[in-house]
Amino acid sequence: MYSEHESKIGYVRGLFDGLELDPASKEHKLFSAVIDALESLGETISELEEATDDIEDTVDSLQESVDEIEDNIEEYDEFFEVLGNAAEEKGALSQFPNLKSLYSDDDGDDGGDNEIEYWATCPKCNEEFMLTEEEFLSGSTVCANRDCKEKIDLAPGDHHCGGCCQKDSNGEDEED
Repeated sequence: MYSEHESKIGYVRGLFDGLELDPASKEHKLFSAVIDALESLGETISELEEATDDIEDTVDSLQESVDEIEDNIEEYDEFFEVLGNAAEEKGALSQFPNLKSLYSDDDGDDGGDNEIEYWATCPKCNEEFMLTEEEFLSGSTVCANRDCKEKIDLAPGDHHCGGCCQKDSNGEDEED
């Protein structure tokens, strides 16, 4: 990339060469040194401009990634807030004696950061333990008490949505 300052320095070099000064004269040596310094500065400025352009591209790309992550976090928070509200309104979790869900709304009461924690209580040994999301979504788990290891069904029947859905007359899931 040939920039404006490099063009101007080239023009000054051309004027200098056109003077046809005696190479041994003081004027020639002075102008030659000044023009050499200008050319060196011009190259440095060009390199800095190129590096700045690369940095700007990287910052723009990072900002796009951050914006996308923020959007995903907002959608995630909104989803779980709606899910938590719906479950609370319908008393959904009360239908599952072995399961409770704690939604942290970041109000400082439980130290959470907008996460849902799933807990189960073993009907055999009454051990209460946290579930992974995979365990929760699968609908069953095994007691965390190493002496018990009871298989626990987290939801009645084969559906574990928390009661937000019901089966219609054909056995299909149906929204309330």
